[in-house]
Amino acid sequence: MKRLHLILPVIFISTVLQGCVFGVVDFVTPDDGYNRIDQISYGELKRQNVDYYWPAKTPYQNTTIVFFYGGGWQSGKKENYRFVAQALTSEGFRVAIPDYRVYPEVSFPRFIEDAADAVATIQTRYPDSTLVLMGHSAGAHIAAMLVSNPRYLQKAGADAKSVAAWVGLSGPYDFLPLQSKRLKKVFAGAEDLKLTQPIHFVSSDIPPTLLIQGLDDSTVIPRNTERLAAALKEHSVPHRVIYYEDVGHAGTVGAMAPILGSWSNVLPDVLEFLKDVNQPSPLVTNLQ
Repeated sequence: MKRLHLILPVIFISTVLQGCVFGVVDFVTPDDGYNRIDQISYGELKRQNVDYYWPAKTPYQNTTIVFFYGGGWQSGKKENYRFVAQALTSEGFRVAIPDYRVYPEVSFPRFIEDAADAVATIQTRYPDSTLVLMGHSAGAHIAAMLVSNPRYLQKAGADAKSVAAWVGLSGPYDFLPLQSKRLKKVFAGAEDLKLTQPIHFVSSDIPPTLLIQGLDDSTVIPRNTERLAAALKEHSVPHRVIYYEDVGHAGTVGAMAPILGSWSNVLPDVLEFLKDVNQPSPLVTNLQ
């Protein structure tokens, strides 16, 4: 058993690095310490729903973190990211993880609009909670688009100014020109490709920002984070940028899983950032 305990982290790290199989990581994540409401609908279609988590113990923070997973705008499902919810609820936060439509079912900007509708639904259903947006990879792009271009949240009926902060993990924020044929199809719905880029919309209205990037990332190269950080600085947006040596693309989110917690300092760094945007709150007894 001791030998197995030593080998398992290596196996799962290798799996995540090679295939981004977060379902495997999720499988070994504890399933206690939180409550959950499944499949809260924000639309009529199959992927238009969100799971909502909150800590089983009190008191907990008066903040809901809306987490958007990655997958190249082409794949992913919320059930594989329970480990993110478990990590954050363990620290007292509420967590919402939406599904959203992906290519080839839809192209840009439909997945952004789905995300905005999900945020609006959570905001309406839990008006007492401060909102923080967070995303990994394509999910970080979605979160960045929502905070930088408020028309998406406004169109969905959400209050864009209610988003207190956002966190981007290994996000593509400035990735023109498009190189792959598949990505050209994903973003074929854009009248102007500049409108697909979060960096195009940077202004002083963006809420406090945390950008996290692994320097060994060959999927979304670090210059995306570097360029966005420079634009945020130019517009005097409060922000923090953290780079991790020897961490690849999947590593910035994978490190939030309990079994991979020693991989990098991502979770402690995120929690430190969130200290300024949450407030203690007693348990809400009816979250149905």
